Amino acid sequence: MTRTLIAFGDSHTSGAEIEIQWSESCHKKAYPSHIANHYGFDCLNFGQCGGSNLWMLKKFYEVMPGLVNKDIPLFVLCNFTEVGRMAYKWEDSWLHFTPSALNQLNGNSDFYYPEEPLLRYKKYIINNSDIQLMQKTILIIKKIQNFCKNNNIPFVFHTSVSWFYGNWEGIDKRNFLGHHDSVRTFYHPNISNEYAVKYSYWQLATHHPVYKHFQHKDRWCMHYPELYHKYWAKLLINFIDNQKLLEGYI
Repeated sequence: MTRTLIAFGDSHTSGAEIEIQWSESCHKKAYPSHIANHYGFDCLNFGQCGGSNLWMLKKFYEVMPGLVNKDIPLFVLCNFTEVGRMAYKWEDSWLHFTPSALNQLNGNSDFYYPEEPLLRYKKYIINNSDIQLMQKTILIIKKIQNFCKNNNIPFVFHTSVSWFYGNWEGIDKRNFLGHHDSVRTFYHPNISNEYAVKYSYWQLATHHPVYKHFQHKDRWCMHYPELYHKYWAKLLINFIDNQKLLEGYI
């Protein structure tokens, strides 16, 4: 039976804007598909534009038990995004908030959100410090890791934009791009941002001499073309191979 790569993450993972805004056909050109194609895997991409880390955990628990019960060989890829995001159920749909949504309160936003959930989101941001939000993400990372380990599922983690400061004890950093060569169990905000620049999807793109010029083009939300997705896929493939994350599984 062919192994299936299951990808979770934000708009970068979903391949937003590779073709047209919001198009699900972008999944076929996003980096998870390029990784899956390299190994001869099938690919299911659950990336969500504006998706938060808590939303990713919700989607993970919604999808994974059923796949495990079907006894399908899996490979999990998770892209953890900026910590100041949140999803709210509003009427019959989910709203995905990023910090830029708060610009609407000042009359400066390209999107429109209903006032009540927007004010709830503002309260959530006010009541949680950056460190608290990062620690919540670290706990999400640990939960997903433990699920994969308990079910003998190979996995690889990386970040989209941010670096997460806090207590990393109990997380297997061998599987996490950027943390794999560190012996630290606690990361402090005073540590330089060099890790995020070198190892996160967006930070690397914005500093890379070949791809950074796309930031100055008419792109609606800091997204990159398929050319960069191929580059990022190759970087992750090298990491997977070097760390032997699929050893004994393929």
